[in-house]
Amino acid sequence: MHYAGLSFQTDKFLCEIVEVAAMSSIRDLKYRARIPVEKGYLLYGIMDETNTLKEGQVYIATEDETPSGRREKNILIGDRIVVTRAPALHPGDVQLVSAVNVPDESPLRSLHNCIVFSQQGARDLPSQLSGGDLDGDLFHIIWDPLLIPKYTAPAADYAAAAPLDLGRPVEVNDIVDFFIEFMKNDKLGQISNMHKIRADKREHGTFDKDCILLAKLASDAVDFSKSGVPANTLDIPRDTDILRPDFMAPGHNFVINDIGATELQDLETEDIEDPDSLSILNHGMSPVRYYRSTKALGHLYRAIDEREFFDHMKSDFAAMQSSTPGSSLVQKLERYIDRETHLVQWVHHTTFAEDLRAYYEDNMTDIMDTMRVHRGKPLTELEVFSGNILGKKERASTRFIRQANEDVQERFNRDVSGIVSDIVRGDGEDDAEALPRAIACFKVALQTEGWENQVLIKSWKYVAASVCLEQLWKFQGGSLRPL
Repeated sequence: MHYAGLSFQTDKFLCEIVEVAAMSSIRDLKYRARIPVEKGYLLYGIMDETNTLKEGQVYIATEDETPSGRREKNILIGDRIVVTRAPALHPGDVQLVSAVNVPDESPLRSLHNCIVFSQQGARDLPSQLSGGDLDGDLFHIIWDPLLIPKYTAPAADYAAAAPLDLGRPVEVNDIVDFFIEFMKNDKLGQISNMHKIRADKREHGTFDKDCILLAKLASDAVDFSKSGVPANTLDIPRDTDILRPDFMAPGHNFVINDIGATELQDLETEDIEDPDSLSILNHGMSPVRYYRSTKALGHLYRAIDEREFFDHMKSDFAAMQSSTPGSSLVQKLERYIDRETHLVQWVHHTTFAEDLRAYYEDNMTDIMDTMRVHRGKPLTELEVFSGNILGKKERASTRFIRQANEDVQERFNRDVSGIVSDIVRGDGEDDAEALPRAIACFKVALQTEGWENQVLIKSWKYVAASVCLEQLWKFQGGSLRPL
């Protein structure tokens, strides 16, 4: 459309799709962003089988592709290199090591894209990093001076819990019982959030005694699936956690309102939901209050203002639509395609196009109805088409919503890919008929007579127009004339 001189900003439906996509991205930045560290790696760990490395030494070699396509090997060398592993709750889960080179004849020189740990010393380094081992664990390596701590704390040393001994061979019912027990006693999320709250508001941060204890309990919770021994909930420090940092507060509720438009609503008091499903709140009326965190997470959280971003985007789209009165975008698209393809015969594909439209609309309504996440409320077409489920009035967990999003995206993308393939390839016909089929689909998508009993689906004409413009671009040798 850009090459044809058409702007999506003049179309309400496309603007809403962009709003949903943009708000989804801005929320990912605000709540789940991963900041790349240029002077850092994330590498698998292995042991030095040659026994070359001394205690406190590591060998780190990487192989990258240069702009010219040549493979280039780099060996990291430095005295104060940070090595850590997620989740790092205990202060001692971050350690400093020396990254060294090895002789040319060493077998280690054939390795790359991994960190090699020494086998010398009283205790191996991976186990000091939140109980890591070398069965596929990933380790963070950082040499950015801004991120190297001035000092490190002694690593935690947790005694491994003895595996549960039944005194007899394991039976199928034991597995079932353990699965149920695990669901009942898995407290890792609760413990991690308690640690996050206290580390932010307590004076000594992660060195606070409660944080140290919670780090131990988190380690027990991680090992629960292997040891069969859950974290002892009686040891969890008692605190109401009513006062929490602002980066844990629920944000605005991004919803589709009663007239089908996107809207950013403030959550009502009774709608405030604990962001990570802690079960310690009175859901009738939440007493939780939030303060402005002075730590790094607080500054990063407040740097993104959802309301300002959304309002600015809305006003830009409204200004564009009011400044271009007259024909709608779809009408302009139809005139453009008619002008560019006036010699192309497409009417003989009308029945094909009608069947495909009916198939798409049936599929869309089926996804909206069967993949709903809230009882009694089907998904909207905008949610399915954009792949983002909006609004969370019911207390579905964030993980559940993310999984539902992935399921909807997978189903819709699979269905649309098949439909587009039918338009482009037909029943194995020559590609010369791809453009006529696409034109027929777009023309049928604009019809209203005879489709009165269909559920009103808006998106099919945009799918058809997309395929039509792409085939027209190919037909004209990789270019589109302006309108």
